[in-house]
Amino acid sequence: MSLLKAYKNATNGWDAKKDNINTGYEDIPAGDYTAIMNKAEHFVSKKSGFEALTFDMQVIEGDYAGRHERVFVNLADTKKDGSKMPDFVVDRAIKTVAKVAALSNVNLEDSDFDGNTTDVIEKIVEKFRGNEGATVKMHISERPNKKDPDNPYRSYDFAETPESTIKDEDLPTGSNSSDDGTANDDALPF
Repeated sequence: MSLLKAYKNATNGWDAKKDNINTGYEDIPAGDYTAIMNKAEHFVSKKSGFEALTFDMQVIEGDYAGRHERVFVNLADTKKDGSKMPDFVVDRAIKTVAKVAALSNVNLEDSDFDGNTTDVIEKIVEKFRGNEGATVKMHISERPNKKDPDNPYRSYDFAETPESTIKDEDLPTGSNSSDDGTANDDALPF
């Protein structure tokens, strides 16, 4: 789609002075998706100071291919008021990190979880560097939010994808995509 066509679609019936820019945006619905783990990041809210480990997951198949889901993992062991975070919340967060790490071939160690929240998140983000691009099955589920019914709570689980049926030689680059400098320019795809 050209930018002109995208502009016309996006602004048709929309008042730039009055309307919200998020109008028309919908979350990826609850369900199962094949996705790529694009990156792990350390998120810090400028407004509240809330910290989280985030995973940028990009759907690669189906109607939502190309769409991104940002998965926030709260690794704090205390709440804002200083009280203890419930064990099940901390347990689920750690299992989420461990599962995404395992599916991304990231080896987490006990020492990665030693320290304050900021240090732990930074260590984990560093472990993920260079291991982006893992293909996973992402399951999104929702449950009601009594305080804000229009924004249900979203939960995630991840699993291995079935073995690929695509062979290296079927890929556009062939089985050996490295260039040792001896390739014939006439054989290049571009």
